[in-house]
Amino acid sequence: MGTLNQPSKAPAELVPPKWAERFFRWYCNEDLQEELLGDFYEQFCDRWETAGPQKAKLGYWLNVITFINKYTLRRKRGSFTHIITPDMFRNYFKLGLRNILKNKLSSFINVFGLALAIGCCLVVYRFIIQFYYPDSFHGKLDNIFVAERLVNEDGRRQLWGAIPEPLGPAIQGSSPQVVNFCRLKNYNANFKKGEQIFTEWITFADSSFCDLFDFPVKWGNENNFFARNAIVLSQDASEKYFGNDNPVGQEVHLRFNIRGEIKERMYVVQGVMEDIPDDSSFRFNILLPFSAQKGLYVENFNDWTRYSNTLFLELTSPNQVEQVQSAASPFLAQYNEANSGWPTEKLHLEPLSGMFRHSYMVNDSPFISAHIAALFMLLIIGGALLTLACFNYMNIAVASATKRLREIGVRKVMGGNRAQLVIQFLTENLVLCVFSVLLGFLLARMVFLPWFNNMSDIAMDLSFQKHPSLWIFLVGLIIITTIGAAGYPAFYLASFRPIAVLKNKIRFSSKNRFRKVLLGTQFLLSFLSIFAAIMFLNVSKEVQNRTWGYNQKGIIDIRLNYSEDYETLKNEIQQISGVERITGARTNAGVWSEKVVAEISDQEYSVMGLSVGYDYLETMEIDLINGRLFDRQKPNDLKSTIIINEQFQKRLGWEDPIDKKITIDSQSYLVIGKIKNFHHEPFDNEVKPMVIRLAKPQNFRHLIVRVPEDEVVSTAQAISGIWKRHYPDSPYDHRYQDDAFNGYFNAFEQVNQVFKATAFLTIIISSIGLFGLAMLILSRKMKELSIRKVLGASLIDISYNINKEFLSTIIIASVIGIPLGYFMLDTLISLIYPEVQLGFLPFLLTFIFLIVMTLISVSRHIYVAMVSDPSRYLKDE
Repeated sequence: MGTLNQPSKAPAELVPPKWAERFFRWYCNEDLQEELLGDFYEQFCDRWETAGPQKAKLGYWLNVITFINKYTLRRKRGSFTHIITPDMFRNYFKLGLRNILKNKLSSFINVFGLALAIGCCLVVYRFIIQFYYPDSFHGKLDNIFVAERLVNEDGRRQLWGAIPEPLGPAIQGSSPQVVNFCRLKNYNANFKKGEQIFTEWITFADSSFCDLFDFPVKWGNENNFFARNAIVLSQDASEKYFGNDNPVGQEVHLRFNIRGEIKERMYVVQGVMEDIPDDSSFRFNILLPFSAQKGLYVENFNDWTRYSNTLFLELTSPNQVEQVQSAASPFLAQYNEANSGWPTEKLHLEPLSGMFRHSYMVNDSPFISAHIAALFMLLIIGGALLTLACFNYMNIAVASATKRLREIGVRKVMGGNRAQLVIQFLTENLVLCVFSVLLGFLLARMVFLPWFNNMSDIAMDLSFQKHPSLWIFLVGLIIITTIGAAGYPAFYLASFRPIAVLKNKIRFSSKNRFRKVLLGTQFLLSFLSIFAAIMFLNVSKEVQNRTWGYNQKGIIDIRLNYSEDYETLKNEIQQISGVERITGARTNAGVWSEKVVAEISDQEYSVMGLSVGYDYLETMEIDLINGRLFDRQKPNDLKSTIIINEQFQKRLGWEDPIDKKITIDSQSYLVIGKIKNFHHEPFDNEVKPMVIRLAKPQNFRHLIVRVPEDEVVSTAQAISGIWKRHYPDSPYDHRYQDDAFNGYFNAFEQVNQVFKATAFLTIIISSIGLFGLAMLILSRKMKELSIRKVLGASLIDISYNINKEFLSTIIIASVIGIPLGYFMLDTLISLIYPEVQLGFLPFLLTFIFLIVMTLISVSRHIYVAMVSDPSRYLKDE
């Protein structure tokens, strides 16, 4: 309710008793309320001036109580038709359109601010659909489960996605609850097209693949997909090699590198899949029959030391998981017997429908995943932006109410009641909210969603055909924004007394507490989002600069195809100017490290292992703590010496590991050195105990070259020329060592991008809201400012007068935002990067940014106030 103007002698608190008015509205007939309350108010004002405040309030109570009679009591209504009719609705819609056109600037601010927030909410909604309802196109989805191994790794229980190859057939044969199974095994192969050589990701799959899954088929007969020598292409692969032609029946040749031996096979295209649906939790590019592995690198499919990347099980009922897990126990015991170290405790079955939100917890999982924290983060961001936009709307609507006071008074005098006015204002604002949702949908489809897809590597769209629930969500957004943004202004404006309106006794005080709360909440949300962006920018820089334990800069890692590649390439690469060191390795840090079982005093320890060349540690610049490195002059080093890291010594509890003996694969090794811990896995994994052994050159799979950091790209190009001269039919597969953990760094960058985008949108929404609010406040204060100018007020005085409400609110919001922001960000960052300490500088920068943002938003209004002619606003005085 507005604050009423009072006679010149009356103090500011000339307001009737609120509880008396509420009691009167509760019992009195709605048709009589406004007229009687107007009379009560006039008598109240007269008593205030003649008899004082206490008698005025007492008299108001007496008026309320003495008017209780059968003529004034509220009556039951038979229907709602007396309040609103279809014709009145049409009239309200016309009024809404006229008001939008009449107040173009404030309407644009409201529509654009809401549209930005709604566009973000649509992206969040689409992500939630992806998160909770993946793989919905599979008819057997509820009965398909993914098998995982629960492993006890030195007292820590972990889930692993790799599954022994024989487990699928074995468990189907012993468990009646298992209807079918399907194994997937991924492998790289070379696909030659003309003069170009491509490395493709091949997926070997059981013939039950088409029975379990309902991926759409573009060309071909599913019955032939897994015939002998059959190959199935994705639509992308088909277009890449055959354009838009139907390739079914065409022959293709794949070349496999099997432990240094090249094997070429011919296949016939039997089918092409449509584009894989964007809500699929796993993807494939080229499918081959699982049996096609035989003769390549598999002779025995009953080998319990071999793994499939994924095992799907189709159960007769989703409630039979425990029975299947129990039936798998004997086979897991057989697996543990064949594989020493890190024994599998049990089989874990996860519904395929839950893999999108589960697989981030699984090692070696091929499924697309998203952390549950990402969902909550996006929900909070979407809700905060929508709240911010709605608060903007409320502030501007309340501040602009002065333009409609006469209309409200006239409507009430002509018989309009409060309910009709509320519905009128809500209907008018419904028009504006519909425009906001339509614009928000366009922004989401054309800007926000493409940006999010590109940033997150998740394919999503806003198709009504694929996602009919999108209609419901859009209608829900219209209802939420209409009620959430326009509800309070509608009830607020409809509450004015007609007598007070028509007698010019309504005054919008600058001390309106609710509006101050809205403004303060806006600044608080802006503070938190800007602070989060600044903080994560700082964290991202620290993450990028953290030490790897060795010098990863300036290293080129070349993948070798043949056993003789190393010596051939090494001799020529050494001739390239700038090459500082060159070495080889069978396994390389950050690319691949193997698990080995180390036996010490009849006790087994599961550790990580690297098999490298003589100069590997020197080339990687890994620091030696004590002992020595491998030496070519000592022939026994190749067969019987080993180097361990600090973590392994800590695990064993040795004071000095030098000359201690470790047995691996029945071979006894002597510890000759201890090196510093270094990261051979992404930084979200702690450094594990590690042993490093020498490998023979014929077993090398990596050729590692160190050059000056600024010559990495040019040297890699020079090596490419050497490679193509020797191996024209094989792709040049190389990588830079500092790209090894790109997945880890990209995850940080994705979070950083989201917070920066949120801060940007918050700034835009807040700035346009402040601009509109300042414009409306200034329109009411121009007379006051004109008097101040006539009396000699300076630019600083005028600026302070306009900005003081905003600046004081910023200070209060910052006082609340500093501890709240510290708690929220400290909790979040401690989970992903506990080494970072939150300093005071980001808070200070955020506070300064808010001040600058506010000053820029209202600077135009300060200019208008300074250059305006005072006589224009004082001529009626």
